[in-house]
Amino acid sequence: MKSLYITRHGGVEVLKVKETPDLKPGPGQVAIRVDRAGLNFSDIAARLGLYPDAPAPPMVMGYEASGTVIENGPGADAALGSRVGAFSRFGGQTDRLVVPVQQTFVIPSTMTFDQAAALPVNYLTALHLIRNVGRLRPAEKILIHSAA
Repeated sequence: MKSLYITRHGGVEVLKVKETPDLKPGPGQVAIRVDRAGLNFSDIAARLGLYPDAPAPPMVMGYEASGTVIENGPGADAALGSRVGAFSRFGGQTDRLVVPVQQTFVIPSTMTFDQAAALPVNYLTALHLIRNVGRLRPAEKILIHSAA
C-alpha cells in the first residue's frame, strides 16, 4: 500500500509517499480502499511539529477518509463493497486504511467521496462546540459565522 508520510518535522519537503505491506484488519476492524482523504489543520500542525497529540515521525497523516470496504476482520460485519467514511485519527492518507468498524459510517447515495472525507473532523468539532463548549439548549439560537 502507498501512504503519505511525515518523515520529520518541517515544510512540505518532509512529505514522502512510501510503499509498505498491506495492513490486515484485526478483530472488529475493516479494511477500506481509500478514494479520498481529508487534510486538516491537525495534519499541517503535526507536520510542523506543533501538534502535541500526533505520533512522532515517521508517521502517516490523516484524521479522516472515505472509500470502499474491501475486507472484514473477525467479528466485523460491514458489507463488502459498501461506500463508507471513516474517522482514522492519523493514518488516513493512504490507499488502504484499517479502522474499527465503529469508526465508519455508510455514505448516502447523495454524498460524494469528497464530501464524506471532509465530514468527520468538521462534524465532531461542531458537535463538541455546540454541546460541550456552548452548551446549547432547546429553543436557544446560535449564530454560525462560517461553515467548513
